[in-house]
Amino acid sequence: MKKYIILIMTIAVFLLSGCMIETRDFFELDESQRQAIIDEIKEKIEKEAPMVIHPDLAEVENLIVHVVETNEKAIVGISNIVRNNLSYDVKSTGSGFIYDYEAKGDHYRYYVITNAHVVEDADRLEIVLYDGTTIQASTIFESRIYVLDVETDIAVISFEYDEPLKVVEFTDSDNIRKGQFAIAVGNPLGYDYFGSVTFGVVSGLAREVRHGYFQTPVIQHDAAISPGNSGGPLFDINGRVIGVNNMKVVRENVSGIGFAIPSNTARQIAKTLREEGEVLRAAIGIYYIPNKVVEGGGIEVEDIILDGAAQLAGIRKGDVIIRFDDKEIQTSKDLAEALAESKPGQTVTVVVRRGGQELSFNVTLQQKTYE
Repeated sequence: MKKYIILIMTIAVFLLSGCMIETRDFFELDESQRQAIIDEIKEKIEKEAPMVIHPDLAEVENLIVHVVETNEKAIVGISNIVRNNLSYDVKSTGSGFIYDYEAKGDHYRYYVITNAHVVEDADRLEIVLYDGTTIQASTIFESRIYVLDVETDIAVISFEYDEPLKVVEFTDSDNIRKGQFAIAVGNPLGYDYFGSVTFGVVSGLAREVRHGYFQTPVIQHDAAISPGNSGGPLFDINGRVIGVNNMKVVRENVSGIGFAIPSNTARQIAKTLREEGEVLRAAIGIYYIPNKVVEGGGIEVEDIILDGAAQLAGIRKGDVIIRFDDKEIQTSKDLAEALAESKPGQTVTVVVRRGGQELSFNVTLQQKTYE
């Protein structure tokens, strides 16, 4: 049994570590060649993160246990505390995880990713560690105790501590696949259930889910999440973060539909927030229906924002946007990506179909606002 557990584990890590050999090619090698590869990867694993094999558990159970035990000291609880007259009250609690740190003499400064809706409007933030230790959040940008972005529901907070804690590893969320395992860790319903683990699979990729200002493509999964899980990590079977849990569908006769912000999005937004304190986005000044199928492709302008960038450039309701500078626009995702790569004040060339003609406009993008 142990031999087969190690075989499965090492092949998985081997393939994810960047080696060019594919699974089918691995099994076409002779036994001595396969064993040489396995021995090499076993040695690497034992150096980086020794795995304890529990002989009474199945192979996949050992892998899940390893993910949890390796990362448990990176999981935190977050209490959103508000001032109420002469007292401070806990408004809500959520989850988060340590993703970066700085060594500062005899102590450390840790950085935590969580959801914007977990920390928004807090007067104080308390961070609860794996062992129950409670620490007040430090200021992170100027005098703020959090920095956040409502469009991606990502926030970053910080705290100082005198002991080493686990820092998670990320994986490239562009490479995840439907059907792969997903492990959620967080604090559903508060700290009585601190560090709860649920297990499922990735159910869908780049789902368009809009709620308020939130409009970021998300990973769909069926690992159970509940209030309090918000901001917690979603791991792959190798213990790397693939997403940040932030919401689920709550309807009668619906279960097992949860969502997570992809790790690539979370990392990029966290970097911008720490460096600039906010995320400034370009706006083109139109309304459109996401995922609406338009004959010939493109984004149909459903309406125009008064004095917005599109109207000022001459674009009209009913036009179909088909190009944004050098980028072809076929779907709402294409337009979102084009805008994400642009800056307010930048002038871009937008090509639209109007009737049977293609017309070109120079559009000076404006800054997106959230009102």
